Amino acid sequence: MKPYLQFIHANRRFLGFGVALTFFSSIGQTFFIAMFGDELRAEFNLTDGGFGRLYMLATLASGLTLMRVGRLIDCVDLRAWTAVIAAALAGAALCLAHATTVVLLGLALFSLRLCGQGLMGHTAMTSMARYYDRNRGIALSIAGAGFAFGFAVFEELALRLRDVPWRQAWTYVAAAYAVVVVPFFVWLLRGQAERHRLHLARLEAAERAPATEHGSRRQWTRKEVVRDARFWLALPAAVATPFLMTGFIFHGIRLVEGKGWNLEWYSQCFVAFGVSTWVSSLVFGVLIDRVGARRLLPLFLIPLGVGLAVLATVRSPVGALLYLSMAGISAGATVITGALWAELYGVAHLGAIRALSSACMVFSTALSPWLMGELLDARVAMEAIAWMALGYVILSSVLAGFVVRDRTEGA
Repeated sequence: MKPYLQFIHANRRFLGFGVALTFFSSIGQTFFIAMFGDELRAEFNLTDGGFGRLYMLATLASGLTLMRVGRLIDCVDLRAWTAVIAAALAGAALCLAHATTVVLLGLALFSLRLCGQGLMGHTAMTSMARYYDRNRGIALSIAGAGFAFGFAVFEELALRLRDVPWRQAWTYVAAAYAVVVVPFFVWLLRGQAERHRLHLARLEAAERAPATEHGSRRQWTRKEVVRDARFWLALPAAVATPFLMTGFIFHGIRLVEGKGWNLEWYSQCFVAFGVSTWVSSLVFGVLIDRVGARRLLPLFLIPLGVGLAVLATVRSPVGALLYLSMAGISAGATVITGALWAELYGVAHLGAIRALSSACMVFSTALSPWLMGELLDARVAMEAIAWMALGYVILSSVLAGFVVRDRTEGA
């Protein structure tokens, strides 16, 4: 514990940067946008399926853009990169507040998904994995804790903002990000030039060193990665939690109605989701540094599977608490994927590689609201959808097992 605390103290500003990125990505996350779903459907005359299709198109477009833009983090100064993303996210919130047509609504959703869910999380995880080697797992888990804090804080914030007109609420959000969040990021990145210089020196030294147990000396390019079977075997497990949870959270109001739960109780259960995500991310961060991300890959979805089984079988309000608590464990454990690509493929082109994996994740989160919306329009029960999701979890975990057994060395 003492080395852990010493590491945090010595790197508190940059670790705080990682936490802040994931925390403030919340306004581009599905759980926050979905809290305004009823108002947006009513304002623009959209059905569940129609809103799901629009959300899918906006998210797919953001994923395609992320694949192209995300690799720029390998060559653009991190300070300028982050300031632009945060400012663009504020602009996206303002665009939503003033949207008057479905086209403008789609543009706003695209920008929120690209800058919030996509680029902010991508920047946080790429930065932690790139600038930390020995303590990569811990750094990723600390940065990932911002997602958990975001769930807990912004879910409650969204609930409170429902007391004011939705356009006014999003105007408040835009102003707060422009005035507070952008300068805060710039302040947190003081000393970045020296940090990057040391990173380049370590990278040069690593090229002359032998491969380690949990890392490869070879620095893979993105073109090489897409031809490696391990990437595609690991990908279904890597995107499983965001894919499935995005769908269930996006249609959370329908879930609450079908189960007979109270919306405020359901929202409060996200505190448990946030706590379990945070604790899980810290535990798995230590485990990554001890045993490696690849060995943990087939196991981290087990709690999500348990939570889906609860969702499929329990109608009592306690089911919401159990489901979100178990899902939060797997959500926190997704820090594994942040370390996995660095272990398998090195860090020289990590931004480009993570942009590809992040884009695939974004694509998956585009599909799930639409797929579930179509199923709901076809009157398929949430319990049946939960059983389908459990089947996906089992299959993706089996595929991930082949990544563990494959001992291909990247050197």
